[in-house]
Amino acid sequence: MKLKFIDLKNYGFVLEPRYYFYDWAKTGKILARESLVKKLIESKSFLPKGYNLKIWDCKRPRKLQLTMIESFKRRFIWLFTA
Repeated sequence: MKLKFIDLKNYGFVLEPRYYFYDWAKTGKILARESLVKKLIESKSFLPKGYNLKIWDCKRPRKLQLTMIESFKRRFIWLFTA
């Protein structure tokens, strides 16, 4: 079974593709499984008026995950050696 991924841009969420801004991703699209999109929409309906969900990512390729881990390692080591 192939999973269907959907771009969240048309669902009214606050999107902040942080990995794209850090130049870790090639696109600013935030993609999510169809089943997750349905749950996010449902969750949003429980928020008080004027509130929204801010989403940084939903689908993260393994290569990007490894890039993030290395970045956090460098910052963590710097924190304790400074």
